[in-house]
Amino acid sequence: MSRWQPFSLFMRKFFATCLILLSVVSLVSYAIWTEQRPAGHYLSDLRIRLAINEGEPSERGNLLGIEPVLFPTDYQNLDRLHRKLAAYLQQARDYGLINPKTVVVLPEHIGTWLFASGEKDQLYQAATVDEAMEWLSWSNPLQFVAAMLGAEGRNRMDDTHLRIKALTMARDYQA
Repeated sequence: MSRWQPFSLFMRKFFATCLILLSVVSLVSYAIWTEQRPAGHYLSDLRIRLAINEGEPSERGNLLGIEPVLFPTDYQNLDRLHRKLAAYLQQARDYGLINPKTVVVLPEHIGTWLFASGEKDQLYQAATVDEAMEWLSWSNPLQFVAAMLGAEGRNRMDDTHLRIKALTMARDYQA
């Protein structure tokens, strides 16, 4: 038996132990990172202007269409989104465009971006939608795997990304 053999066995065990410890530390760090959701401070642009005012509000009611200018960070926090939309409604009230029978119409996909609510800053700073979707996947790994298993349709990744946040999107949309 070579005198280096016990040392070699020791080194293999040492490196294996180090590799296991490094893996555990990496997984724990990643798990902690995925749970962190910093609440960034953001001042939304609330300067709103009336684009078109056709007709007059009547006693029988009126239809008010609002097309808000929203940015990704407006969806970061539900309260922030509510404040932004409330500013549009308040301006309409100030102009006398809202009465008890007014029906307010918003864009049909205004709730689609609710999937971004409560996500990491990197998602809002992404240069492309694809990059934002990658951040969504990496910061929600367990939900991503579960959503991927239930995904359907031609574009399974788009379906997966929406399924990750489907329950919270529905709750926030109805709030």
